[in-house]
Amino acid sequence: MDFVGQFDYLHLGVLYLETNQLERAIETFNKQSISYELAENQYYLALTYLQLKDNDKYISCLLEAKALYLKGSKVMDVYDNPMDKIYLTDIENKL
Repeated sequence: MDFVGQFDYLHLGVLYLETNQLERAIETFNKQSISYELAENQYYLALTYLQLKDNDKYISCLLEAKALYLKGSKVMDVYDNPMDKIYLTDIENKL
């Protein structure tokens, strides 16, 4: 039996982004969107599209990230600062 955690696809996608495996990053972020959509997921998807020079998708993903963040769909842990967490200022600075 395979178990996928709540943020596993997000973290895997970020690793693909950081190693310039952009198509794999997009695939993985899309899987995260299906299982549990987060502001962080759309933010890092935007950064992937920025590297691919797709400005329309970049802006669209950032706007979606902001909406999700404001709605409360974000990585949270009251005891720790989770890996790959973003803040509203991160999104706004990219916009």
